[in-house]
Amino acid sequence: MTSLNHGKLRVVPGRDGGGAVQFPSFDPSPKGERAVLRVLAPSGTNAFSPGDSDFTFAATFRLDARSQGSTSDNGDNLLQFGRYGADAQYKLDIDDHSPACRVKGDRGAVAAKLSMDVNASDWYTVTCQRDGESIKLRVVQLGSDGPTREWTKSASGDIGSVTSSNATTPLSVGGKLTFDGQIDPSSDQFNGEVDDVLIRLDE
Repeated sequence: MTSLNHGKLRVVPGRDGGGAVQFPSFDPSPKGERAVLRVLAPSGTNAFSPGDSDFTFAATFRLDARSQGSTSDNGDNLLQFGRYGADAQYKLDIDDHSPACRVKGDRGAVAAKLSMDVNASDWYTVTCQRDGESIKLRVVQLGSDGPTREWTKSASGDIGSVTSSNATTPLSVGGKLTFDGQIDPSSDQFNGEVDDVLIRLDE
């Protein structure tokens, strides 16, 4: 974990009774609490770069009722590897309460965003799958007895190899990090709970 302004993460009950991570509540102040999970690849590897392989990344989340509205916290980054202008990136965000994903490689970037609003009181699973030069975004609303609704959005274009030139680029959950693993001043802090983060190479 990395934090700013004494930000903290809490372990709380997840949707299925296991543990979820609760991120700091929305705070419009530039000095508001920020906290992000930072995951580093094993030393000397580029484990989070899927290259030319098809891959899937996903997370289950519940968003707070208020989650954005200031220059220092103006979004909800759920899962991210690489920065927008970097040579490789993939990310999930819930900006404006609307799920979106983006995958960028050495030939270009492809993004998909759903025209829907998530309900702050409900759990959702959001999945983004890269398949060749296409991506598919899938969101499932989770009720007490299982899935209740589902939305999908696909997009395609040149992606190429998703390989970071910097093997120390961290994977982040719950906010935006700089290349050296510190919380970005414009953190896009996720405000809510996150469970079941997944990154998988698809055969």
